Amino acid sequence: MLAALAAVLPTTQATLSAQSSGVIYLCVGPQGQLRQVLQTEACRPSEQRQAINITGPAGPTGPTGAVGPTGPAGANGAPGAVGPTGPAGANGAPGAVGPTGPAGANGAPGAIGPTGPAGANGAPGAVGPTGPAGPSGADGAIGPTGGPGPMGVPGTPAPQGAIAGQLRNLCAPNFNFTGAVVHIAGRGFTALTGADGAFQLDNIPAGTYDVLAERNGLVVSVASQVVVSDALVDVGELTMPDLMTDAANCGACGNACGSGNQCVNGVCQGSTPQCVVPADCPGADDACRVKTCVAGVCGFNFSPAGTVVGNQVPGDCRANVCDGNGNTIGAADNSDLPADDGNQCTADVCVNGTPVHPPAASGTACNQGGGSVCNATGSCVQCATADQCPAGNACQVATCTAGVCGFQFAAAGTICSAGSCTNGVATNPAVCDGTGTCQQPTHTLCSPYACNGATACRTSCTDSSQCALGNICSNNQCVPALAQGSACTANNQCVGGNCVDGFCCNSACTGSCQACSAAKKGNGANGVCGPIAVNADPDNECANGTCNGAGACFNFQTDPNNCGNIGTVCASGVCAAGVCVYSPSGVQNNLPIASLTGWTQCYIDRYNVDLPLAQVLSQCNQANLALGCRATGANTLDVWAWGPRADVLFDTGATAQSVTTHVANGVGWYYSPVWSWGFAGAADTITRFVCDSSNTNPQNRLCWHTGQNSGGFRCGGAEGLNNSAAFERIVYQHP
Repeated sequence: MLAALAAVLPTTQATLSAQSSGVIYLCVGPQGQLRQVLQTEACRPSEQRQAINITGPAGPTGPTGAVGPTGPAGANGAPGAVGPTGPAGANGAPGAVGPTGPAGANGAPGAIGPTGPAGANGAPGAVGPTGPAGPSGADGAIGPTGGPGPMGVPGTPAPQGAIAGQLRNLCAPNFNFTGAVVHIAGRGFTALTGADGAFQLDNIPAGTYDVLAERNGLVVSVASQVVVSDALVDVGELTMPDLMTDAANCGACGNACGSGNQCVNGVCQGSTPQCVVPADCPGADDACRVKTCVAGVCGFNFSPAGTVVGNQVPGDCRANVCDGNGNTIGAADNSDLPADDGNQCTADVCVNGTPVHPPAASGTACNQGGGSVCNATGSCVQCATADQCPAGNACQVATCTAGVCGFQFAAAGTICSAGSCTNGVATNPAVCDGTGTCQQPTHTLCSPYACNGATACRTSCTDSSQCALGNICSNNQCVPALAQGSACTANNQCVGGNCVDGFCCNSACTGSCQACSAAKKGNGANGVCGPIAVNADPDNECANGTCNGAGACFNFQTDPNNCGNIGTVCASGVCAAGVCVYSPSGVQNNLPIASLTGWTQCYIDRYNVDLPLAQVLSQCNQANLALGCRATGANTLDVWAWGPRADVLFDTGATAQSVTTHVANGVGWYYSPVWSWGFAGAADTITRFVCDSSNTNPQNRLCWHTGQNSGGFRCGGAEGLNNSAAFERIVYQHP
């Protein structure tokens, strides 16, 4: 048990109590709960009593002689034997709490946020009216040639395939083909083989190709006329050597022809080869064919059909390409657009390899020859349809004749502006004069009637809303409204539109404690809005009082100058629920309970009862709390203090050290739901283990245990009240 107690005691502690020098007494409950008691106070039957020496065993006596350097501090305990330097002085009392340090400097300003996005563009302004057409000017000079037209839509990608196969040496089954090159004649598709001779050429456009295999710069095998579409083509084995042409293996492996002889169709012959390298062959290379020398025989590699060659003529809709047999031919190229013909109303396109300039779509914008749109025949004119011409007024109808804009006038008498009626003024329909002008309309005042909808004046009425302001409906006719002060039953009967309290009033008179009749106001004239007399409330507007004579309500529930009734002034300056609340500052002593006006007792028990904290806080749930204690049944409280609920319940923590209280309303409060609850004077410090046992100004101190087995502990100067039925704890509250 002592080891468990030592675990919860602080390792360093100021003076805890004046009860006994260096010793505290605890009652330990069956669940390990702690209660501090006096030396002479007994524990409960269910508790064990423990005396704790907080100073520890004496340290060793220091050696005589000069004082050596200070060794590391040992655990605090009782003073050791006195050394030759004299007995140690007693520990001083804890120093007063230092003043609160100054507030820290403000932090640096935050970085400026990113610039917001640009606002949306404003709506375009309205198009101004088009002026009359001027005379046609002379034809302008032909404009410069326009830039190239936009690129055509990309064509569908050509299909691609692949070619695979494997080299094989007929005369050396385990031949290492590493580094052999396989490629398509005349094209840039190349692959290297591995040791086994396998190869694959990928992404090959559709076509027919010769596949060559080379080692050390010499063609060793050929796969001719390989047709590629959009799939993998396996050409199988490409064998070497060629027993029909290889002079070292002529007709059979190892059958070598003599010096100067050649192998023709597998037979050694004594003729001289045509070539050693392609340059030995006749003719010249060009874009569509390249000379070759294969096994001493001259030949050509032809470029694939469709290969584009140089010397193109721009804008002729054609391209010079290879035919696949080494020849250059002309082919249609509809992407080689012709030059601009200078006409904004024609297109510049190729059709099957021929340049053409068809008309652009009718309505295409242009700006040549004084025109603005293209017609169906490829000319730039003022208009193609009438809706492309500037609009006139309601008496002018736009026309388009032979590409020229004009107007046709509406017949005289045609309505060009509809009639309207707004704010009691009717505007009659306007009509055309036959020469393209809309004549000015005439106006009619509707008063004493209102507008009949949006087009004309009324000529009769069924209620006053159909009459102009200042008039009312009587016998289906609108007549002048009633003057201020006249008796009325509806707003529209009055000149100002305000019928209040049965009279035409000078305002809407909607404020609190205001009226427009002399009877309600208690004075004045009918028809003039004014305050209702003091202490009256004819309209029951004041829920917690009466009118104050100045256009507002008394609040007898909270007004300290009219608390519960007119003229009742609270000396404390606090009124709650219509009662002056006793609200002094600081701790009160020997306080008669009768003086606690405005406070309600919400909890009471004796010091020998464990404090049911949750019940206390549930029952005492209002905005202001007060704690007090007294001798059981007394009419006077030994000590009492109050404060706002948040201050009275401000959690100062659970610690056995000297604690800084939370000061509010001139009182030093402390609270912990697992330690203790109480107060002292605002300038006094407290020392808790578990309750406050300091004796400075003891008459101003109160402390209750809040944990389990938590009766007691203190009422003013009376301490050790844990098991006392002679003292009572009381909690009060008010809103």
